[in-house]
Amino acid sequence: RTAGAARSAAMSFARQIFISYAHLDNQPLGADQAGWVSLFHTTLQTLLSQRLGAPVDIWRDDKLHGNDVFADEIIDQLAGTALFVSILTPRYLKSEWCAKEIRSFCQRAEAEHSLVVDNKARIIKVLKLPIDTEQSLPAAVGQLLGYEFYEIDDDHTPRELDPAYGDKPR
Repeated sequence: RTAGAARSAAMSFARQIFISYAHLDNQPLGADQAGWVSLFHTTLQTLLSQRLGAPVDIWRDDKLHGNDVFADEIIDQLAGTALFVSILTPRYLKSEWCAKEIRSFCQRAEAEHSLVVDNKARIIKVLKLPIDTEQSLPAAVGQLLGYEFYEIDDDHTPRELDPAYGDKPR
């Protein structure tokens, strides 16, 4: 066994995934629809649970707002999480709250020498929309390729893909 595999086996987490996103990016397009992040969360939870044969614990804040104080609860949630999924958009990069979440996760994981295990990062970068710069993100995040959930139309307009399967624009 490699040192990384031994370290990952020794780690225990209260939950598998923390989803970090800007609340603006989860607003539904219509009254009868769920938001993009809500659909992504539901799909990810269902597919992972089916593939692993057991319920997967995914946490995301669906009630905090921009004028709330960065809660100790969120820091506690981050501490007990195996994977950090960031839904990157232009709004995410402008959010102090999102910046605190991703920095807190990276700082804690780096202090524990567990940000990268067996050459795999514990941060998943989901690009819901193209972003101009990643300067506000920790350096470790900028090195990740990420997963694009958008396509550029012929008129150069980005369109988010279906968060469930990523195969068609919304």
